[in-house]
Amino acid sequence: MIDLIRRQEMVFVATADANGNCDCFPRFGTSGFVIILDDKTLAYPEYRGNGVFASLGNIIENPHIGLVFLDFFRTTVGLHVNGMAANYGNQELPLILASYLDQELPTVDSRVEQWVVITVDEAYIHCSKHVPRLKKRTKQSDGVRMTVRRSLTIISSNIGSGVSLRKPMAQKKNASPVLRITLLLYGLTCPQVRYHFLC
Repeated sequence: MIDLIRRQEMVFVATADANGNCDCFPRFGTSGFVIILDDKTLAYPEYRGNGVFASLGNIIENPHIGLVFLDFFRTTVGLHVNGMAANYGNQELPLILASYLDQELPTVDSRVEQWVVITVDEAYIHCSKHVPRLKKRTKQSDGVRMTVRRSLTIISSNIGSGVSLRKPMAQKKNASPVLRITLLLYGLTCPQVRYHFLC
């Protein structure tokens, strides 16, 4: 199972607050981003740009955590890991993690803002019977990023000028799906923005 964890680029993280309200989020990274510190200790990074940080807030209130690793691309076997977690900033790492990073010299993304260190209580296999085998494909995201960036520039310029966002491109039936989604999400979070689509 050590090899399975080290191969993974994704893990599902489940936490709950003090009242038992649950959250489950995926976490992503390059292979090996979840670090095995010893037989009973794991760690994974939290990156800048994760604006919600619900998991970290939950861990402060309730340290119980559940991880699920799924090997979609090779064996279709899964691994459940349950334990107790704690959050640490980059300047307050526990000795076991600080020593690992110093000795092993892994490439650590500059966007890492905090680390979650987990003391494992139990780990067990998830049967592969109903886990689909997936095929990894190259993510074509550059065009999407550029479209989103242009869309946000339009939004920002309209907000700055105090103009309601009723641009023709936001109203056209053939508007880019990425643009439409960007405007929708931005409108949900920014009450100054007003727009509509002609569907």
